Amino acid sequence: MVVKLAFMESNNVGTFQFNPLLDQKCLEELYENDLEYVIQMFEIYIEMVESEILKLKNAAESSNNEEVRQIAHKIKPVFLMVGLPKLNALAKQIESKYNSVADDELIRLISVLYEKINETTPILVSEIDAMKSVKSPTND
Repeated sequence: MVVKLAFMESNNVGTFQFNPLLDQKCLEELYENDLEYVIQMFEIYIEMVESEILKLKNAAESSNNEEVRQIAHKIKPVFLMVGLPKLNALAKQIESKYNSVADDELIRLISVLYEKINETTPILVSEIDAMKSVKSPTND
């Protein structure tokens, strides 16, 4: 019974220490004790974020500001779901400024977002591996 309790505690989001670049408190509030759900959401993020940011860049480069706004709005909450509130804020800034800034500035903001995504995606991949290794000893 003690071993099982220790296992259950090790699968809690609250006891898993995420990379400091991720917002631990945000992840704990979103997922409570469901580490498996965190893994699923991180994997979904990794699958979809690259294609969405490329769509965003293409829309900005073709001056399709309404599409820029729609895509930024769509991806904005996804960043919170993986503990990246600063990227959420950047997407929010892009969404709110899509008509009020010059195209060059919008493209610059999107490029910054793209760079940040490229910096953080390997961290998320590493976190998935770490979470799975915490879960695997008892689940196998």
